Amino acid sequence: MYLFSALSLGFLGSLHCVGMCGPISLALSSGKRQFWLGRLLYNLGRTTTYVLLGLVVGIFGQSLSLAGLQQSLSIILGISWLLILLLLPNWENRLLKLPFLKKFLIKIKGGLSGLIQKRSIPLMYNAGIMNGFLPCGLVYVALSGAMASNSLEESLAFMALFGLGTIPAMLALSFFSNVRRGLTQYIKPVLYTVSIVFACLLILRGMNLDIPFLSPALGPELDPSCQ
Repeated sequence: MYLFSALSLGFLGSLHCVGMCGPISLALSSGKRQFWLGRLLYNLGRTTTYVLLGLVVGIFGQSLSLAGLQQSLSIILGISWLLILLLLPNWENRLLKLPFLKKFLIKIKGGLSGLIQKRSIPLMYNAGIMNGFLPCGLVYVALSGAMASNSLEESLAFMALFGLGTIPAMLALSFFSNVRRGLTQYIKPVLYTVSIVFACLLILRGMNLDIPFLSPALGPELDPSCQ
């Protein structure tokens, strides 16, 4: 169920990806033979980066798990996201205004532009990898879920499924590019709603309520009192 939530988060939140990364996707090579391969490699590149980021946060999460803090971490992450979403509705825009993120964003966009202009199919994978590092609120929410996973393998699987969940909407954008303009007004509400629901799931997951799938009971291997 928890891994399914990763796929759902990616799929339901992919409207945000369409709004933020849509122009980059539309700029990819569009030759008939290259159309599918280029876009597939690009999206797999994005997913690769998400998995690598999942590895980083997963290692951190597991270090807390060994200290018996995994459940507390899940609750803290969920409450933190609720507070951010409720008290700072424009938090993502504020985040992007931070000087160091501005510079980072400029460098990433410059690198992406150079790769895309070369119109090389193999480089589309590299472009996707670079795109995955772009500051993105939805990705940060997903990384919270990966950090609260029960194992490093689950953290990697969580981010892989999240990335795969975003791909259908990104591929659909290639066929219905004009639809993006009409969807712009829904991007923020969708991200807000999906993030709120997922934050609540993180809190439930950490409360050890013995509710199948939503809030499973601690296993002996995760319960500090049994160590």
